[in-house]
Amino acid sequence: MLTDSNKLFWTRVIFALLSGAVSGIMNFSNDTAVIGVAIIISFYIGSYFVGEAYIFKGKTVSRNTLLFNGIGTYIMLSLFVWILFYTLVVTGFK
Repeated sequence: MLTDSNKLFWTRVIFALLSGAVSGIMNFSNDTAVIGVAIIISFYIGSYFVGEAYIFKGKTVSRNTLLFNGIGTYIMLSLFVWILFYTLVVTGFK
């Protein structure tokens, strides 16, 4: 059975896949890489609010749990997916 912390973690995994794919497909590189990083950060902030409003709704939870649960996985997975999609777009993978 999934605990609330596990639900937040898996929500962040899904958000990392989405944000990395958006950044990679939109072909952000060099000068526009800041926009890709901003997208990844905004999805992470969105996952915070999803955790607060839906997953932990009406429950007492520390702010550290909401902020730091799954942050390392989120960063690494979003960057991996960004690089993967960017490589596929640049090489014209079909």
